[in-house]
Amino acid sequence: MALTITSFTVQARVPDPRETIKVHSQKSSATTIRRIKALRKAREIFRKYLPEYIDSSVVTEPWWKTAVVGSDFDWRSPFYSSAIRYELLAKIYEWLGTRYRYGGASRRGIDCSAFTKRIMQAVLSVNLPRVSRSQATALVRIGEDSLQFGDLIFFTGTNRKIRRVGHVGIYIGNGVFAHASTGRGVVFSHLSDGHYRKRFLFGGRILNAEIAGTFWN
Repeated sequence: MALTITSFTVQARVPDPRETIKVHSQKSSATTIRRIKALRKAREIFRKYLPEYIDSSVVTEPWWKTAVVGSDFDWRSPFYSSAIRYELLAKIYEWLGTRYRYGGASRRGIDCSAFTKRIMQAVLSVNLPRVSRSQATALVRIGEDSLQFGDLIFFTGTNRKIRRVGHVGIYIGNGVFAHASTGRGVVFSHLSDGHYRKRFLFGGRILNAEIAGTFWN
């Protein structure tokens, strides 16, 4: 049974970083610093690997545009919709700089699988399992060469010799992915980073038909 998304929320614009920083400055300086570093890193990575997402014609946010998908994009993915692709980036943006906390699932601290779970819940109203290993088995496995926007990507834990899932992120394109890093919190990273290159295992795709009645609320 195929499932059609009947409603979703589209954020009109990604918050201006100056507004975000102002709010965070009223909290702890550590939070503000993490946020600023994450925003700078995001801009750097997008300019280098996904320049087509950058809208240089405007100064205000959003500073990215969701690229049009090619004819080979899996139409069964909910991210076939440009509105949902934009919403995913907007939600990730909201979490940038949030510190990592094992077992955490809030703005005060979040781990990798809670991050992917909360993002997909917010954007797609899909209830993924809480643990990265369970998320990996719940989705359709995808090889690295077939990764596309919105896929989850799975890695080993910090001990890469143990070839089992221990970390998860959200793939954006051209090697760029978002995740809750143990050292830097919620950030964008790139698969060319040796630390992640050596730990990469496979991707997992959410498909409307396959998960209907299982994880969709």
